[in-house]
Amino acid sequence: CGDVGFGKTELAVRAAFVSVFSAQQVVVVAPTTILANQLYHCFVSRLENFGVVVGCLSRITTNRNGVVSAFINKQTDVLIGTSAILFQKNILKQCGLFIVDEEHRFGVENKERVFQYNPGVNFLSLSATPIPRSMQLSLSGVRNFSLIQTPPIARKPIISSLNYFSQDLIKNIIIKEISRGGQVYFVDNSVNNLKKLFKKISLALPFLNLDIIYGSLDGKHLIA
Repeated sequence: CGDVGFGKTELAVRAAFVSVFSAQQVVVVAPTTILANQLYHCFVSRLENFGVVVGCLSRITTNRNGVVSAFINKQTDVLIGTSAILFQKNILKQCGLFIVDEEHRFGVENKERVFQYNPGVNFLSLSATPIPRSMQLSLSGVRNFSLIQTPPIARKPIISSLNYFSQDLIKNIIIKEISRGGQVYFVDNSVNNLKKLFKKISLALPFLNLDIIYGSLDGKHLIA
């Protein structure tokens, strides 16, 4: 358990590294296609120089059977993907380390399916907001619970503010961020609202490059 940016992914990469060089294969499960793709590129950039082969299995994977076959035949050391991995019995049987990123986004039955086929697997779950069940398991001594309480040295503090919705305020904040060479992510929990906001911001700031992204988009658009 650790706050955003405290190094949970770094811990997962290092755990995978140790497992691979202990002759164990690793499976990493992420809740979304985008996150799985980000983790894939992160693991590749960190581990490929050590000869570690990383694969990815999600709805945008073109050769799904080939990816599964490569892992089963031990041609892939680390396999990263979405919940699609959870229904590949042969993969679950074979992995030595099973990592769940954002574990609060998965149901108990799904994220612990691996124990049905591989009771002795090493299990690592990561979350900034652990669910009560995980905390109870740690308090009862069933599982270990580790806290990452120290942020990386170069990490800057997150500054948050709460305001009433104001198009002028949003416009000024975006201009300020772009002017200093940054990028802006605008998040909304409704696709319809997101489309409306996208049109408003596009009209208000026509000189900026904007795009829109949400889960039900075509896989090629998501990654592009």
